[in-house]
Amino acid sequence: MKRSTNIALASVALAATLLGLWLVFSSGSDDSETSALEFEDSGIDEVAKRAGFDFPDSTEDFLTAQPDGQEQMDITFTAEETEVDEFLVDSNLPPAKAGERVILHSSPLWDLNPDSEISSSVGNHGGIGRTVEITDEDGRSRIRIVLIGL
Repeated sequence: MKRSTNIALASVALAATLLGLWLVFSSGSDDSETSALEFEDSGIDEVAKRAGFDFPDSTEDFLTAQPDGQEQMDITFTAEETEVDEFLVDSNLPPAKAGERVILHSSPLWDLNPDSEISSSVGNHGGIGRTVEITDEDGRSRIRIVLIGL
């Protein structure tokens, strides 16, 4: 009986050791972590290509920032109000929902609380999550976008 007890204890110790090693070496593979965005640059052409956007002809004031390194990219630009719906359709995003807030953080590119009503759309393209908010700003639409690797 003593021999079977020793074998059982050795088996438990081996299982615990293997579990410990698995936890140590697999800790970096948490699926909830954000993947890195792999943009060659943050210009409008690269963003359009990688994130699947078809920016309006009236796009002005295009700016990007990556406050969390390569894990997230914030984008903002203005466009004619009449081109916003077409931008969403051409970029394969659902129609904007009025009054729905989806970006809950400030950015180096924008204040947290704009002075006008917000509408929003959320989708993804090629492993990139795309969160879009639209506000009014001096007769044009201000589009705020957050990209996150999926």
